[in-house]
Amino acid sequence: MSGPSAAQRRLFHRWRQDPGEATGNVSLVLRLSGPLDRDRVEGAVLALLDRHEILRGRFPITDGHPGVDLRPMGSLEVESPACAAEAYVGAGFDLTEAAVRVALFETGPAEHLLVLVAHPIVADHASMDVLCSEFSAAYNGSMSTTAATADGGPSSARRRAYWDEVLDGADPALDLPTDHPRPAFSSRRRAAAEHRLPAEPAREVAEVSEVDTATVLLAAFGIVLRRYTGKSDLVVGTTVDVRERADRVGTGPGPVPVRLPVDGGRQVTELLRHTHAVRAAARWHAPADTIGGVPHQVGFAYRRPEQPSAPPGLTVQRLELGTPAGPGDGGLDLVLSVVDLPEGLRVHCDYDAEIVDRERIVRLFGHLERVLEAMAAAPGSTIGALPMLTEAEQERAARTWNATAVDFPAEATLPRLVAERVAAAPDAPALRTAHDEVTYAVLDRWADRLAARLLAAGVRRGGVVAVATERTPELAVALLAVLRAGAAYLPLDPTHPDERLRLMMDDAGATVVLATPGAAGRLPTDGPVLVPVDDDGPDPTGLEPPATDAADLCYVIYTSGSTGRPKGVLLDHRGRVNNFTDFNRRFLVGAGDAVLSVSSLGFDMTAYDVFGPLVSGACLVLPDPALERDPAHWLDLMTTHRVTVWHSVPALLDMLLFAATELGVSALPDLRLVLLGGDWIPVDLAERLRALSPDAEVISLGGATEVSMDSTIYPIGEVDPRWASVPYGRPMANQRAYVLDVDGHLAPVGVPGDLYLGGLGLAWGYAGDAAQTAARFGPDPHATIPGGRRYATGDLARYGPDGTLELLGRADLQVKIGGARIELGEVEVALRELPEVAAAVAAAHRGSGTPVLVAYLVPEPGADLDSVGVRRRLATRLPAYMVPAVIVPLERIPLTPNGKVDRKRLPPPS
Repeated sequence: MSGPSAAQRRLFHRWRQDPGEATGNVSLVLRLSGPLDRDRVEGAVLALLDRHEILRGRFPITDGHPGVDLRPMGSLEVESPACAAEAYVGAGFDLTEAAVRVALFETGPAEHLLVLVAHPIVADHASMDVLCSEFSAAYNGSMSTTAATADGGPSSARRRAYWDEVLDGADPALDLPTDHPRPAFSSRRRAAAEHRLPAEPAREVAEVSEVDTATVLLAAFGIVLRRYTGKSDLVVGTTVDVRERADRVGTGPGPVPVRLPVDGGRQVTELLRHTHAVRAAARWHAPADTIGGVPHQVGFAYRRPEQPSAPPGLTVQRLELGTPAGPGDGGLDLVLSVVDLPEGLRVHCDYDAEIVDRERIVRLFGHLERVLEAMAAAPGSTIGALPMLTEAEQERAARTWNATAVDFPAEATLPRLVAERVAAAPDAPALRTAHDEVTYAVLDRWADRLAARLLAAGVRRGGVVAVATERTPELAVALLAVLRAGAAYLPLDPTHPDERLRLMMDDAGATVVLATPGAAGRLPTDGPVLVPVDDDGPDPTGLEPPATDAADLCYVIYTSGSTGRPKGVLLDHRGRVNNFTDFNRRFLVGAGDAVLSVSSLGFDMTAYDVFGPLVSGACLVLPDPALERDPAHWLDLMTTHRVTVWHSVPALLDMLLFAATELGVSALPDLRLVLLGGDWIPVDLAERLRALSPDAEVISLGGATEVSMDSTIYPIGEVDPRWASVPYGRPMANQRAYVLDVDGHLAPVGVPGDLYLGGLGLAWGYAGDAAQTAARFGPDPHATIPGGRRYATGDLARYGPDGTLELLGRADLQVKIGGARIELGEVEVALRELPEVAAAVAAAHRGSGTPVLVAYLVPEPGADLDSVGVRRRLATRLPAYMVPAVIVPLERIPLTPNGKVDRKRLPPPS
């Protein structure tokens, strides 16, 4: 024999890494029923081994490299082992001695199993079909003795040209969703799962479309992969039988890449025709070893085992033992193998157990079955229209996990609820500062006076009043007065550029401004500017406050827009009343509680900071305007006024805890509730807080300004060290959350998708921007109320097994560097876990050339940031392509006024 082929050398080196590994073994198992002549059986086996000499091959090692020679016929025998047939099939080989073994098992009176096992270095499944078809003739002594010969095919140059053309522009990275992070170094730990599928749907589609069953199954698998990854151009490694002669036994050509175009608008019939054609072309141009490695992460294999003919006097039945071998070298994320048997489809999935759990594979089986059923039911459908979830999954995601209906005062407005608290406890403290206290009765009187002045200035129901006050009692007075006048408030930060402030006021239609003296002079307005509290002026007279209802506009808040123009979000009373009622009921916020307000006026968290306490009878604590960003001042207020509720973005709580450490504050015993939202929550933040307030309940909140202030909730109990981030939670009262896949269907558990929010609380839309409103807000097909809508948040998320949402980042924070997709949030988590790093932000910087991954790091006090050391430690946690190429030390991470990371102010790396 000539030396080993490239494929054989590859398989030999894999065997040397793990000599006991046997998952690639192929076998022929025949049940022989009837009077058996053992000598004739052994003669038939020897005849097969003589005709197909590769089966006698062995691979001795010479100078560290495998050679190949043939075992002499006299050394071959049919064994009678004591082990079970399954164990015999599943045992490994010593390839230096043999690559084939044969045994005859006596299983009962006149019942035997003939088992031939081969290592893939000498045979594949198609080879077993050849041996199966030849066994009867060999048993009868009528088999041809002519040795089977190799066949031809395109030249190596033509094959290389073909594969270069096929794979031009292809992205082999599939980005399959996983259950665990990919380790920097794989231990090659594999696992497997099996499922039985009915064959009728696939065979029906094959018949109607005039393709083979393998084509249908590969196309259906491609559709499932599209829904899992969001990709429309897939590369899947698949097995093919390239031998033109039906009687040739030998090593298979290895997997070949098949490129599948699975864009959602493509017809299923078109996909089937294309898949059939590319499989045929791949079969002719195999092997693909000329491309220097098959570029795929998943594999697919299909076979329909040849059924044996029976010699006279015997009944012969072919059995399937062991696991179906699929394409690849064991390093793939998963390999789906299908054996087409008369009783149905045996589906086997071999997968990387380091990153994928068995439950995910079980769900994959259900999705494959559902897609095949849908293809059979509507073969003329488009790919994007096919359902994939099972009925049970659809019911859970659409209804069970959104069963949030709760009674609340649906017709109330915020001023009405505040009035109820005034009537119930007029002398209770409503507002406190470092030096003052305002009771509910005084707040009520001041707000009534200001509302009358607003009406006298021409404010009417449905109008908009701009509010620009410092963080003083005038803030609460102004907001309450605007709402009592039947208008909506527009919060403004007077430190913003004039052009931006003017744009917001014009866009929202604000003609009157409420401002404290320190802010009024910085506002670009020609309209009336009123001082919120004016006890020295005459009593206002004029119109009575108009009747308002829950559907009226409550406030307009501007958020940044991708176009650079801010977007005004229009929100009514009903959604706010629902949201604030949910918080106060759920956490028993009421009289005796004190809520510290630290969020910017222009951030929607301030809406709850002000009205959450006032509608519940609690007290709002306001920092001094000159010290409102000073965490030491916050600590003083929390101690003095016995603050029980903290509500902020995580970065502000982090500032508080840092100050507590620096100032030697060892306890905040009154703090019982911490509400965190608006940004990523560091996994260790809750534990750090509990060092000061052991009994505090820490809550993760999620949402969007365009919906309610908060729409999802998750109580942070014991922190799982495996978390990449704190869970996003489940929908709050009367709200809904959906994760949609690339085709707009509900996504399965564990698969990333676009997060949509619905239910009560959705904004009317964007002020003066019908196009953006139509783009982001749309009908909710799963709503339980007429006219229900949902909002596209732009966030990426996925469901956990119990419906808990995990936030994966913004869609626009996913970057691609060197052909690999990178979620910046994952890099940031790894950076923050380094002991010398206090804060971290990852970003992609393009500069004048190709983009590079940059890490912006704030060191821990006294720590030395060694760029080489940081990258070396990251390399033990992340794949090389996710390790930042540049480390930029910072004194602090730049934040927006709302406490979020301001990426626009990150300095370019030098």
